Amino acid sequence: MVQKPIKKTSKQPTILNVLFAVWEVEPFLKVGGLGEVARSLPRALKSMGVDIRLVIPHYKALNVLGQRKKKVAEFTVFYGKQKVAITIHKIFFLTTDIPVYLIGNKEYFDKPIPETFVIFGLAVVEALKAGLFGTWRPDIVHCNDNHCGLIPLLIKVNNLNIKTLLTIHCISHQRSFAAVIADKLHIPRESLSMVKWESETHQFNLLLEGIVNADWINTVSPTYLKEIQTEEHGAGLDVAVRGNMYKTSAILNGIDYTLKNPATNIFLGVRYSAKEKDSVNDAAVVDITRGKQINKKKLQERLSLPVNASIPVIGYIGRFDQKQKGIDLIHRMIVREALKECQFVIMGQGEESWEERFHLLRAFNPDRIAVVTVYDDELASLIYAASDFMMIPSYYEPCCLIQMNAMRYGALPIARATGGLNDTVINGKNGYIFTNSSSIELENMIISALRVKTTNPKKHYRMVESAMKRDFSWTESAKQYMMLYQSILATPPKLVTSKIL
Repeated sequence: MVQKPIKKTSKQPTILNVLFAVWEVEPFLKVGGLGEVARSLPRALKSMGVDIRLVIPHYKALNVLGQRKKKVAEFTVFYGKQKVAITIHKIFFLTTDIPVYLIGNKEYFDKPIPETFVIFGLAVVEALKAGLFGTWRPDIVHCNDNHCGLIPLLIKVNNLNIKTLLTIHCISHQRSFAAVIADKLHIPRESLSMVKWESETHQFNLLLEGIVNADWINTVSPTYLKEIQTEEHGAGLDVAVRGNMYKTSAILNGIDYTLKNPATNIFLGVRYSAKEKDSVNDAAVVDITRGKQINKKKLQERLSLPVNASIPVIGYIGRFDQKQKGIDLIHRMIVREALKECQFVIMGQGEESWEERFHLLRAFNPDRIAVVTVYDDELASLIYAASDFMMIPSYYEPCCLIQMNAMRYGALPIARATGGLNDTVINGKNGYIFTNSSSIELENMIISALRVKTTNPKKHYRMVESAMKRDFSWTESAKQYMMLYQSILATPPKLVTSKIL
């Protein structure tokens, strides 16, 4: 969904060339949800005729899954007085012909260091200047998050005839440096949008530069766009966002239904579907109720929980990140020994102290709590398939894919009304929404959901069916990106005549 209307023009190009710049992409390297987006959105755009190619850092940890890397170019960039040798290799998505360019340098990309993404942005723009991607040239560079925030500034400083789009997936993730970095990049200091009240070492902010210099900005949900204009959620850049609202919109993320589909997932105890949604004509695929029961049994056996199809299973899948994910609310609720009639299945990793706390909870409550602190995609699918409800009590959530995955598998989300959760979960229709960040309110909403499941099973089933039939595929989002790309190309860039900070 795009918050602002995007103008359609009569001069739309028949073929769009888009360079998708991102720091992670599944299946080669995935750390968070952005890796999943970087895999699925380009594939959806490719199916619509966009000539899209990806550019990512060539990390030592990158797994090319057996592909032979083709060297495209070798060149040098100047960073201060240092000559930095850069290589470009090319691989492809394994099931498509989408090229993926790997920008390499052992010093900066073998392991993350503070200036990794400064060199990455510099190398991408120098490669564009020199035409090192062959005869192919992008109309738009689609930059993602702070990691690619330098690219719009360098494209502008070098007067390249290429438009830029910056997608903000999470505004709280930022990288800052001293203003002396302008000298190293051989650009005028006055070209930077420096934050004057910051310390000498934090004046230059990659995400701020992206916001100020990109031709257009979008976020990954309409509610998140509203939230980051506030001091509470703007992470210090709310003034910048408000100052650039004339070139800002929101497009909701999606999920890949070829990967997230209980009717085709062979790792489940049994495959199941809402048949009108999936058009399944396979005798091995069962109805929703039977599918949830069998998968619940398989999950309980796998995680050594008492096997009982009538026990409500409540899941959590996500990072152990107290500042964002609200895992402290879940922990506080369980410690109170609330909801003893339920089983809780917690999968997450992150902050070690929280991993330890949840393992301790498991040790004292082995009959009703299971904890997994290593992410396993197959097990995650089984948790979705077995769970009656999925907890998502986040303090903030730019978009989130957990609630979409949960709905796809018929696990009703119990989520806090923030960001993309607020835009996708409809209270009493396909899940449950609560407002305040409180373990008591989370508990009360779970109690309400359990009451509906027990006393009004027909309504509960209708909600599950509605959730499974809700279309969160990338098709609609990709159409919106197509319109956005065309609008950016058709609109003369607006000049920023004064510094916003």
